[in-house]
Amino acid sequence: MLMQFVLICICAICSDLFAELCTLLCGCGHHEKAVALFQAELEFCLFRPSVLSSVTPHKDAVDFMSVYWDSNAPKFGEDGCHGWAGWVESGGQQATSQFWYSRGMY
Repeated sequence: MLMQFVLICICAICSDLFAELCTLLCGCGHHEKAVALFQAELEFCLFRPSVLSSVTPHKDAVDFMSVYWDSNAPKFGEDGCHGWAGWVESGGQQATSQFWYSRGMY
C-alpha cells in the first residue's frame, strides 16, 4: 500500500516537472518545442502500438517512436492524426519492418 502511494507521488512529481519544463520553454519563446514535447508525451503514452508489448525495453520503444516522429505523419493535435499506433497499422509498416529487422527481432 505504501509502495503504491510512493509511485503515485513520483508520477505526480514527474508530471509537474514536465509541465514546468514546457512552461519554461514557452516563457523563453520556444513555443513549438513545448508543444512538440507535449505531443510526443501523449503519443508515447496514449497511442503506443500493440506490437510493443509491456516487456519491450523502454529504449527500444523510444527508438521505435523516433521512426514515427521523423516521418511526415500528422502528430497528436494536428489534422488527420491517427496516432502512433494508427500510423503503424496503416502506412508505417515498411518503417516498422525495417526497425524490427535492424534489431534482429523480425
